[in-house]
Amino acid sequence: MHLFLLGVVSLAAADALEVSVQTLRGSAVRGNLVELSERNVVLETTEGRQKFDATGLTAVQSLSAMRQPKAALAESNLAVTLVDGSTVAATRFGVQRGQARVELLGGGAVEIATRAVTNVRFNKQDVAVERQWLEILKASPSADLLVVRKVVRRGGSDTDEQSSIGLDQLEGVLFDVDEKLVTFEFDGSRVGVPWQKVEGVVYHRPPASDAAEPVCRVTDTFGSTWNVKSARLRNAEIELVSAAGAMTRLPLKNLGKIDYSVGNLTFLTDLEPESVEWRPYVQSAASPPSLAKWFQPKRDAGIYGGPLILGGESFERGLALHSRTRIAFRLARDYGRLLATVGVDDRFRGAGNVRLVISSEQAVLFERTISGEDPPLELDVNIRGVRRLQILVDFGEDRSDSGDHLNLCNARLTK
Repeated sequence: MHLFLLGVVSLAAADALEVSVQTLRGSAVRGNLVELSERNVVLETTEGRQKFDATGLTAVQSLSAMRQPKAALAESNLAVTLVDGSTVAATRFGVQRGQARVELLGGGAVEIATRAVTNVRFNKQDVAVERQWLEILKASPSADLLVVRKVVRRGGSDTDEQSSIGLDQLEGVLFDVDEKLVTFEFDGSRVGVPWQKVEGVVYHRPPASDAAEPVCRVTDTFGSTWNVKSARLRNAEIELVSAAGAMTRLPLKNLGKIDYSVGNLTFLTDLEPESVEWRPYVQSAASPPSLAKWFQPKRDAGIYGGPLILGGESFERGLALHSRTRIAFRLARDYGRLLATVGVDDRFRGAGNVRLVISSEQAVLFERTISGEDPPLELDVNIRGVRRLQILVDFGEDRSDSGDHLNLCNARLTK
């Protein structure tokens, strides 16, 4: 992970922001944010100052933002999406000679080349229009797109009642944009299209092979989300540089959340397995093929559906595996630890008994029998240098698969 908080800055008490620091291991500490550095986050708590290694965090979240209603980009007329995935709530968007200026909802502005912009949505959208807009974004146009609204009327007469809003798209070349017109070249002719007719614009972008990888994701209280490659705390502002190169200053009071999981961790359920093998305890030629599908690993749900439940707690993320299952992942990045809360699903604790084996290409990294009578286990396995991670949930000491539903809750790979 690139270290993204540069320089050490202590904040005056009047400028401090009350936050919750959440660690990779699941703990949370509240206090005033008083210092950020390239390696540490420092809080002033009731127990004194506490320092946290940034590489050991999942998030820093503003408590005042947590208590506010969530801001939504749908509430902003303008939404600008950058090539790095940042989505910015804006009040104005303009372009001159290939340079875009975005005035932000909440104050401030960003100036960036249009080659760093993928699309701009000009209007609020209801569900039907949003669905059409998203379908347009999924396509791979060979040129820039100008997307316009059209009114679909019953009977085709201007006097008939409106029935729906449809979107049309034209392929061409986008030029300057001001507060009145979008300049667009279509079939060799350059025209100025009034803003009120335009739903949005989509810039043609070939797949990027050298895009910078964000090290964190910063969300503000106005609904903008920045995929960030660097940031500096200065005079009660966070100076952000997105992975696409957009630079802005975010007042600390407008901070919603700094999500470190982008750079620090990957949930196992976000990865596609390289292979999955399952076999029943008793194999028979008469076993229906649907049985294997029924006992396939479940992502972010229990083996029979519903939430993952362990130790009386419900978990949103994790894997549910039935014995005997072997699942393997090819790791394209360097990770340091595999962390999870592990145990037999609460709904089957009286019966489950499995053997959990975690291994790499060369060696067994972890091996243990887990019974339904055992308390949840906090799994922490060193996977430094591992390229192929294999998890085996085998039959346990009872030599049966009855109740063998193992949950790997919050299973995550960390730096």
